[in-house]
Amino acid sequence: MILSDIAEYVTERVNSKSITLNQYVTTDSLLQNKRGRQTAQNLPPMTCALTRYCKGDILISNIRPYLKKIWLADSDGGCSTDVLAFRTKNGHSPNYLYALLI
Repeated sequence: MILSDIAEYVTERVNSKSITLNQYVTTDSLLQNKRGRQTAQNLPPMTCALTRYCKGDILISNIRPYLKKIWLADSDGGCSTDVLAFRTKNGHSPNYLYALLI
């Protein structure tokens, strides 16, 4: 089985003005060693398009992968371009995908 059999890379966008600070995820707000995330320090200073993530998506920092920054989203929101978002395809469990990726 390959990753594309059970998941897809999220390319859907959301305007940064339509999300709150608590819904914004950056590489800095993802915690090391698979510990989830914390609230971001600030929103982007200029209006921009962010990747729209949904509850059940898996977000992974694409900067310094050895830090093991990964989060199974428990809400909807937007993430910076330095965070990859994966969504399971129909019939597959987000928890299973999360376990595979960690």
